[in-house]
Amino acid sequence: MSRPLSAIAPDWWDYTTLDRELIDEAARLTPSDLMHLSRPGFNVILYDTLEDFYLAEALEYINAWRTSSDDSPIGICSPIGPTEQLPLVARIVNALDLDVRSGEEVVLIGEQEGAAGIERITATDWADQLGTIGYEIVCGISARVPRVVRP
Repeated sequence: MSRPLSAIAPDWWDYTTLDRELIDEAARLTPSDLMHLSRPGFNVILYDTLEDFYLAEALEYINAWRTSSDDSPIGICSPIGPTEQLPLVARIVNALDLDVRSGEEVVLIGEQEGAAGIERITATDWADQLGTIGYEIVCGISARVPRVVRP
């Protein structure tokens, strides 16, 4: 049996490709049902607010990065999935004065060549994620971050 094409990205598999019966069954699960799905190596954690969830995700990125080494590098940010936690990752890195350098260039605002071609992020993109304006984003970048302007 073939799956339907994704309504989000036709070349990908996602929740829009699941059987309706499975979605309906999942919708009937209660919080207690979900907690019983925990098992060794797979913990179900429920958060009170969306902000708590994003913060927990951000802390997971930081904790994973802290186990990184030159022989086994681990990046902080993933290009796939929700990005709402990424500004929180940046805030945590700055607040804890973490040195996340590993010889790799990081583009916070601007563009660079990526796996999908030219990738671009603007101060306005960050601001939209945080519910503010681009000016506040630019002014909020720590003085520890070197400013490199390229033509």
